[in-house]
Amino acid sequence: AGFTRSMIGAVLSRRDTILTTEGNYNNAIGLPLTLFRLSRNHQRAVLELGMNHLGEIRYLTRICRPEIGVITNIGQAHLEGVGPVECVMSAKGELLEELVPGGTAVLNADDPGGLKLARRYSGPTLFFGFSPDAQIRARSVVSEGATTRFTLAMPYGEIPVRLRVPGRFMVSNALAAAAVGSLLGIPPEMIRDGLEAFAPVRGRMTSLSTRCGIHLIDDTYNANPSSVKAALETLRILRGKERGILVIGDMLELGAASGELHREIGNAAAESGVDRICAVGEFARSVASGAAAGGMASDRIMAGTRTEVIDVLKTVLRPGDWLLVKGSRGMAMETVVNAIKEWADGAMPLHGKHDEIDN
Repeated sequence: AGFTRSMIGAVLSRRDTILTTEGNYNNAIGLPLTLFRLSRNHQRAVLELGMNHLGEIRYLTRICRPEIGVITNIGQAHLEGVGPVECVMSAKGELLEELVPGGTAVLNADDPGGLKLARRYSGPTLFFGFSPDAQIRARSVVSEGATTRFTLAMPYGEIPVRLRVPGRFMVSNALAAAAVGSLLGIPPEMIRDGLEAFAPVRGRMTSLSTRCGIHLIDDTYNANPSSVKAALETLRILRGKERGILVIGDMLELGAASGELHREIGNAAAESGVDRICAVGEFARSVASGAAAGGMASDRIMAGTRTEVIDVLKTVLRPGDWLLVKGSRGMAMETVVNAIKEWADGAMPLHGKHDEIDN
């Protein structure tokens, strides 16, 4: 949601003066504080609504009364406070139930949950996605290092786009933003310019190069099973034939399914071809168990503290490696990123120009 909100803001700001949610101000306290910043100079407000229990989206939507409601996907997040994925779908569907009369739902044509919500919603719906049935869709997606090219196809034409971020899931977020821009009459060239101007903030799939040639992917802002799998796919694309290493902290708020979902992530990581997995937190051993079940050798799997992981990484990392660090916000996994970047920038010979890709 954070990526999509930022991309929508980047698109709309090409024409209008907008107000957007900052940071994690997406709850019953943060949303009113955001709205208090509205002034006569703003033409649009782009608001992120957070959720960790049933009824929360309904409450927040009644506060802001949106005309357009965007649901990016129905993923395995916040299961602890909501319940099974079907309940997550119902909770997110509260947004559509509380849209102003005639409000438009913007839904993911590639997500089964989005298709179900569309059948329940009686108002106008605009679909985005890779599906040929989506009105706003992507064609010819090509990954080029830390950037992604694709053709943005809309009902009134096509335009090439080059995102400054990697990953197919980022294209999906861009399509959602393009859908909103299209609804509000933003010209295709402005939609493209907004998307191409977008760059993630630190901690959200930020790619960092170090002086010694080790590459870091800082995705420590948050984590759930869907986002971890998307990050693993991005790591696979970026590293090419180089080694990939995953450092994963606990995914929080998953409730009774936590152990099994962490095992699934360990298994998915092993199958993605990473060279090593280092897990931190209460469910680190579940991740390790899943990685072993996925065929990874035991000497390539570690469960330990952040400090222990940092110490091990300093003995195994070498120039050319790609290190993905991910975990829920409460796990403070950025401490691993900061420690390794400081070490890699100062402890090894200079192999190339220092390049902060996200700047």
